[in-house]
Amino acid sequence: MGVHVLEVLVSDEELRALEARARAAGLPNPIAYLKDFVRRDPAESPNGNPAPVSADMTFAEILAPLHAEVAASGITDEELDTLFDQALKEVRAERREREREDEKKDAESGGRA
Repeated sequence: MGVHVLEVLVSDEELRALEARARAAGLPNPIAYLKDFVRRDPAESPNGNPAPVSADMTFAEILAPLHAEVAASGITDEELDTLFDQALKEVRAERREREREDEKKDAESGGRA
């Protein structure tokens, strides 16, 4: 069995998402998360090939893969809340920054798009 090195370019946002997923899965870093992801059977992973969502599904059915992954990770409800709060703050800060940049560009261009 050979060993190979893969180089993958990811954005800051993608790296933060990988770090969050690694923490949620109880893994030390994004590399460990990606190795675990590759080893898993896609049917076991909500990120692999999940069943399509249909209008007749309950929220419990839609969220079952997420619930299973959270339960398997051993993360506490408090840790999960903190993780979601951090992610929400980051997303909101990024959105505000983009809006400020767009406003600045509009002002510099005299409002012409």
